[in-house]
Amino acid sequence: MNEKEGKVQFWRLLKIDEMIRAKRFPTVRSLAKEFEVSKRTVERDIEFLRDRYEAPIEYDHSKCGYVYTQETFFLKSLFLTDEELFSAAVFEKALRQYRNTPIEGRLKAVFAKLTELLPDDAVSINTMWLGDSLTFIPEPSPAIRPEIFDAVFSGVKVRRAIRFRYRSLTQTEAAVRTCEPYHIVCQRGAWYVIGRCADKNEERIFSFSRMSEIEVLQDRLFELPTGFTVEQYIDKNVGVWINRREPFTVRLLFSASVSVFAEEHIWNEEQTVLVHEDKSVEVSFKTTQFEEIKRFVLGQGASVRVLEPPELAQSVREEIEEMRSLYQNEKNPSGSLR
Repeated sequence: MNEKEGKVQFWRLLKIDEMIRAKRFPTVRSLAKEFEVSKRTVERDIEFLRDRYEAPIEYDHSKCGYVYTQETFFLKSLFLTDEELFSAAVFEKALRQYRNTPIEGRLKAVFAKLTELLPDDAVSINTMWLGDSLTFIPEPSPAIRPEIFDAVFSGVKVRRAIRFRYRSLTQTEAAVRTCEPYHIVCQRGAWYVIGRCADKNEERIFSFSRMSEIEVLQDRLFELPTGFTVEQYIDKNVGVWINRREPFTVRLLFSASVSVFAEEHIWNEEQTVLVHEDKSVEVSFKTTQFEEIKRFVLGQGASVRVLEPPELAQSVREEIEEMRSLYQNEKNPSGSLR
């Protein structure tokens, strides 16, 4: 049976299943007329349903037609093209970017349910058939306990405050925090919740991975601030730092050695890109993410320079001086201090 015939047969199987479940009590004669095929073709279709799908089909003489003896039976009705199967295989590999989170297991369960709906012919095409031909390199993500996910997502959904112990980047000991969770963000494999910290009486961002001993406070109902939008707190193209709220203009000058990257990278939908005669590239855009841009510039070394704003350029210079001081005080290979 070629591909076209297989699709036509599967369409007939779906129609037969639909008629039986609708209690139309189809017969070989009525089905042959409906599909404009021979009675023998219909008989083969019935046999196929019984053998391949283990359909509980029987001819009911009192009804003068076919019925299901098990009311709970249904035909696996998801039919995918080769292109769609390719996408399903890619999806299975893409799940790996959610490793170390409860979402990984839940998405795998959903994926398994979807593949169970495939006809057996399609299921025989293993969704891992890409093998080593495709690789995803997800951002490293710290392990997050399931109860953290459940509590934070629950708090956001039902608008209840959450209480937890939290260890910030600058603290050695965890402190108790109470937060009214507004919005959840996943950035490069790390999960955060934005909300009002009752202890500091201001909006803060908390990392899931640094939370422990969490609980949802059922008696602490809250409302989102009027006119709340996540764009007020983060820059989706750049980062999730909420230290600054007012957007500022950034101008970066990229050397010719990284001009292609500079031209193709999206910082903002309204960014401007200027290519100079020496092939260096100047990129200008607005953002609220001072710390993220600073980290990026430092990570690029001498291939990028801050032109604007002046305070960002100064902050980068100060960081470079601290780094230089750190390495100047380092022991040399002989073991003595420089």
